[in-house]
Amino acid sequence: MLRIVLCVVGIGLVAAPASAQSRFYAGGMVAAEPDPGGTLDVGTFPAAGALVGWRFTDAWSIEFHVDRGFREGTPHGRLGFFGVDSLQDRAAEGFAVLAAWKSRQRGRVAAAVTMGLSERRFRTERTVGIDRPVNLPPDDPLLQNETGTTQAGGPTGRFMLPVSLGGGWSVAPELRVAVAFTSDGIYGDGIYLRTYSGVRVMWGF
Repeated sequence: MLRIVLCVVGIGLVAAPASAQSRFYAGGMVAAEPDPGGTLDVGTFPAAGALVGWRFTDAWSIEFHVDRGFREGTPHGRLGFFGVDSLQDRAAEGFAVLAAWKSRQRGRVAAAVTMGLSERRFRTERTVGIDRPVNLPPDDPLLQNETGTTQAGGPTGRFMLPVSLGGGWSVAPELRVAVAFTSDGIYGDGIYLRTYSGVRVMWGF
């Protein structure tokens, strides 16, 4: 993770000469993320979180995001050792580190693009299904329920239109595109593309 952060910081530092007093900004954000598909089954879910950024030139800044998804999917099944195991997925934490470029403001509106890496985590609870006699002790590992985490992360880009509200505040609708490579939790799904929208409110951007 440290290597990822250093790479994104480096992109911003070499992209433009320092031409403005550096400053920090912060904000909150909400989004509606699509169902990732595959064997994960959570449907479209809302996510909300916060961000903090450091602007080191007129145009460039670096941002760190953390948020949380809010939805439990409908239980579904797959063939297990002794019957059909029940799986229930839910959206969990999300993280991102992004380099952001902002155009000069025209009136109250500017354009901005961010690029970097993001990750969404999903939790899957597996309940062992038993539909036949099982001659095993209750504490046998094959009879234990489990909870696993699938991490879906990769490159991401966002386009937004910050609108100044005055007093240092701005609101920005944004369009997000991310490629996610999933890791194995209870299972992994390979690669999927996410395209979704959100809105953020910021102070000091």
